[in-house]
Amino acid sequence: MNDNIKTEIRALSENRPFAYLASVNAKGHPQIKAMLVSEHNSLKEHYLNTSSKRVDQFIKNPKASVYYCHD
Repeated sequence: MNDNIKTEIRALSENRPFAYLASVNAKGHPQIKAMLVSEHNSLKEHYLNTSSKRVDQFIKNPKASVYYCHD
């Protein structure tokens, strides 16, 4: 990934109060939910306010996706 793309991704993630978080439920289906972003240290570390249900899904299946979008 080139530096321009990384810079754009950082700018987008740093200026959005929420992100869409995708997890996999017990039946193997994706679940997507808008979540408040608490903090992020890098492109690979994002801290979100989430429920214990979502945490349980990640313990059982660590596959995830975080999506930031421009209004």
